[in-house]
Amino acid sequence: MRRFALLTGLFVLCLALGCAQNVVESEINHWYETAGRELVPKTEKKRILAALKEAGANWRQLASALEGVSPECRSGMRYLLANMPNYDLLAMRSDILIENVEYSYIARERLPWGKTIPEQLFRTAVLPYRATSEPIEKWRKDFFERLYPLVYDCKSTGEAAVKVNQWAASVVTYKPSTLVQGPYEMLKSGYGRCGELTNFLVEASRAVCIPARSAYTPWWPMRDDDHAWPEIWDTKDESWHFIGAAEPAPLDHTWFDKIVKRTGKVFAREFKRAETARRERLHERKDLKDVTKRYVDGMGILRVKVLRAGKPATNVQVKLSVWNFSSLRPTASATTDNSGIAEIEIGAGIYLLTAGTPEFNTWQLIKVDKDEVKEVDLELTRPKREELVRMQ
Repeated sequence: MRRFALLTGLFVLCLALGCAQNVVESEINHWYETAGRELVPKTEKKRILAALKEAGANWRQLASALEGVSPECRSGMRYLLANMPNYDLLAMRSDILIENVEYSYIARERLPWGKTIPEQLFRTAVLPYRATSEPIEKWRKDFFERLYPLVYDCKSTGEAAVKVNQWAASVVTYKPSTLVQGPYEMLKSGYGRCGELTNFLVEASRAVCIPARSAYTPWWPMRDDDHAWPEIWDTKDESWHFIGAAEPAPLDHTWFDKIVKRTGKVFAREFKRAETARRERLHERKDLKDVTKRYVDGMGILRVKVLRAGKPATNVQVKLSVWNFSSLRPTASATTDNSGIAEIEIGAGIYLLTAGTPEFNTWQLIKVDKDEVKEVDLELTRPKREELVRMQ
């Protein structure tokens, strides 16, 4: 009887949720026909309506943002809505979006380098309202008013970024923590770990139309921990540079500028929807750009052929891991194709290569040299009992 009641309750809940979703979709379609048609070009209709429907009951906040933003800023608003992560679609407020977009364009208009920044770069590295996964706060206008007097006469975004970083170093400093702070939380506490300092400088830079993004290495291969830092796009040479967050030093001069040359992978975050959040499947994430070549001394290519019972094993995960914090940490991965082959380009070094599933797998310690194309054949086998005991 209790089981029947539970199943009945679940059925009623699913029915109610389905009805609620149908109501939301009907409201969104009506909004588009009565107001949205003038705000959303036909070429963008599908993506914008899909975002609104995914937002559920919060769709009105997003529609209000489209309606409330200035016409000259509307294309930027549509870009954010079309690329917004699901969790932001569900909770984003219209007032935060409107201020963020409006002041992005104000900064672009008032700073001397604003018009020289390519449109796509402006959208991906200036317009976004957050750097990674920090709490969303209404920082854009305030940071612009604080920092504009410091940078308005700079000749390039690189020069301006150094000044912004000097300001950042005067208000926040490094301190290990388990928090994930937003910019105002950091101003209040006065500290943050590397990821938080990176987010802080990225947001401060974007406030004055400096293209900025977060970069990181998943795990160091030669020491414990990982690390994150900001990248700045300099209008002087039209290229990306790294900078130490809250470290008053020139571009490309940081405490890690030597050891990063020996790391395995470096990724930069872009404002796109991630299909997976799993660290070991970084190669599948659309919001991460592999920028390793710009950092390391040299890279090699590992070409792995995975077999099971002598035949190509398809759709098998292949991982390269490093020893970090007394454990093996995946730093790069790939999936075998129809020929059982997976290819990984990685910084030169020593890695543990693993492939397979808990039932059938294998591993091998390998060294990848600079400019090497290393070919490895792996045969998947069922682990022996004593091997499982050792692994535990």
